[in-house]
Amino acid sequence: MLSSNLINYGLLFITSAIIFRNVDKSDYGLYVILLSLFALAELFMGGYNQAIARFIKEKIPLKDKQQIILYTFYYKYLVLAVFLILSFIFVKYDLLEFLINDFASVSNVVSNFFYIVIVNSIVSIFVGISTTTLTSLFKYRFVNNLEILRNITYLVIVLNLVFYTNDYMIYLCVNTSLNILILVILSYKMYREFNEYTIFSLLKLKLDISIYSRYLLSYATPLTMVSIITYVKNHLPIIILGKEFELENVAVFAIMKNFFKAMHSLIGSFVNSLTSKFITFKENEKKFKLVMNSLYYSNLIIRTLIYIVLIMTIKYFFMIYKLDNMYINHLIFYILGFEFIIAGIMDNYGIVLNLGKSTKNLLYIGIIKMTFELVLIYYLLFDYGVLAAALIVLLSRYFTVFISYFFIRKNEIFKLSFIIIMILLPIVFYFLAEVSVSLKYI
Repeated sequence: MLSSNLINYGLLFITSAIIFRNVDKSDYGLYVILLSLFALAELFMGGYNQAIARFIKEKIPLKDKQQIILYTFYYKYLVLAVFLILSFIFVKYDLLEFLINDFASVSNVVSNFFYIVIVNSIVSIFVGISTTTLTSLFKYRFVNNLEILRNITYLVIVLNLVFYTNDYMIYLCVNTSLNILILVILSYKMYREFNEYTIFSLLKLKLDISIYSRYLLSYATPLTMVSIITYVKNHLPIIILGKEFELENVAVFAIMKNFFKAMHSLIGSFVNSLTSKFITFKENEKKFKLVMNSLYYSNLIIRTLIYIVLIMTIKYFFMIYKLDNMYINHLIFYILGFEFIIAGIMDNYGIVLNLGKSTKNLLYIGIIKMTFELVLIYYLLFDYGVLAAALIVLLSRYFTVFISYFFIRKNEIFKLSFIIIMILLPIVFYFLAEVSVSLKYI
């Protein structure tokens, strides 16, 4: 499964690089801002796919598993419907003009991009539920192979399109069409092998509202709140950058941030797909600690090695994406790369926090983190732009790991974890000092 994830990541890297080199950077920046706006709706849906993965392999009645998926389906589309109404009002009264600094340069394509984001949001709900269900039922190979086939097809189409157009909208339409095709294939697979979990079968059932209080209230709801809180770090800075700075700056920051986000997802996908197995491991405390420590240190070593390789080959990254080869852009890359290492530690902490009957500790951590991020955004982002945005990502991640340690240390799972956190602190201070010096010249 890890090899298929590597193939997928490689395909996405090549495709994104080709597209980014050829399209208008302002269009790319605009789409990133629109995605950040719509991300708020997706974050309100956070926690429910995790709940499906968490409970579908539990020893609970089939009807309860069906009700969990059905409740998730209704809930997500209710959230999306409310958000779409608000979004149409937003567009109708030209409120986007107040969020985008150089709105005039993209005013002729805003509505088209807006509709693409809407269609993708609708399709992604179906795809997300189907993919989570199949993965939880151990159909990893099918899901991964389908993703590889999709990404190969997209790459081939993109390689042909670059000879004919640099219109980003065309690339987005192709991507959306492929997502719809993936939805059809996933639905057929569900129908053939797990008909009891297909949306059509579930819609025949009467929704049991009590499923929320019995399973989702203590597990999914705190994760939803945590998801919403992450908006401050992951999306609010993008919107502020779009309001205060040029869209091209937004595009450059977004492409580097998405690069490391994809790397993080690549490594994390292996662990996330095994959530159901971790539940079994937890029954044997000794084995659980052994597995978790192995994951912790292998994750840390792999991410560190990747970071070192990326530092050594940074000039090729800038050449591939056709980015300006200046020190500030390099510093942003170094900062986001180091955050990628720290994110691996938080992944392992997150496994422990997620496997409990309640996820309320994650909510407490999220609230503390959000407060810290808002302070950083207020004092740094408005004046110093993308460099400050990168620093906020790093400081927020380190702070989250630091406070999370105190929520899990009573479990006595990770050996020497606090020492490692302290070893990383001087490097965080180094980047803080480098940014402070660089900001004097902005």
